[in-house]
Order: sequence, then structure tokens, then C-alpha cells
Amino acid sequence: GYRDLCYRGVQYGSKHAEFERLAALPLRASLPFQIAVRPDAFPRSLIDDMRQGGWRISDAARLSDLDAYQQFIACSGAEICVAKGAYVHSHSGWLSDRSGHYLASGKPVLAQATGFEEVLPVGEGLIPFEGIDGAIAGAQAIASDYPKHCRAARDFAEKHLAAPRVMAGLIKKACA
Repeated sequence: GYRDLCYRGVQYGSKHAEFERLAALPLRASLPFQIAVRPDAFPRSLIDDMRQGGWRISDAARLSDLDAYQQFIACSGAEICVAKGAYVHSHSGWLSDRSGHYLASGKPVLAQATGFEEVLPVGEGLIPFEGIDGAIAGAQAIASDYPKHCRAARDFAEKHLAAPRVMAGLIKKACA
């Protein structure tokens, strides 16, 4: 990670500030949300606020091996991908590799907008959001037609994340 910094008047923060904005998401969306986090990763006050907002908090240490990680994804309904403030404000196009794991598993991803939504197809399976109201709308859209979003998630992974497609493009660019 990195510390928050301010450059030319723009605050480039960590995930803490982004999660602060989403602390009440489970209650406001009337849907369950869980986060696996190292106990020392977030300030205690933020963890408390998230618990009060309805988040289920679990210890990320229990996901330290591949089987546990795969089981966590398999038992999840979807992923919420909260980006570091620097990725959001810089509009870098960042999307988590963990989001790819969820998509490949046929699990929808509700991802904080960072610019990826301008170059990737979104709206089914991969839903970008801005702010808590956008996250609520995205989560409710996924819940309203969950099977459709699961199929779209897997289709997205096959079309955009499959190794033959990705590697062919990388090799072509590297050899150019």
C-alpha cells in the first residue's frame, strides 16, 4: 500500500476513504456484504463503522491458501471491488485481478469506476459504480437478475480474460 497524498490539490488516497464512503452500503442496499480484511489493514474506527453499516467482517488470514480463497469466491454471490482513491481520481483504468477471479468463476463484479468502463463492455456481469448511490443501484441490479449476471460474468471472462486472448495480444505488442 501507500500513504494518502495530495498532488496539485487532488487527494490520492488509499482504500480507507473509499470504504468510509461505503460504510452504510449493506443497510442502504438491503443486501448482505462481507469483507475479508487483515485486522491491521483498516483503522479500528472504520471497521466499527462498517460493522454498524451492516458489513460482515472476516479475517483475511483464513484465506491464506488457494483452497480457502477459491472456496470463499465459490460461496460469494458477487464481488464488490473498491478501488484505492488514487485509481479512482486518476481514472487509471485499474480493475482488480481478484475481479478476474470472480468473473472467471461466474460471479458478477460490482466495481468502483476507474476508467475501465470506457474500454471494456459493462452493464451485465461487470457493473461499474460511482459513489454509494451507484453502488446501491448496481448491487440491486445484480440481485434483480442474478442468473443473467452470472452468465454474463463468465462470458466476459472467456471473451476478455482468457489466457490465449490476453497472451496473444501481449506477445504481438512485445514483438512489434
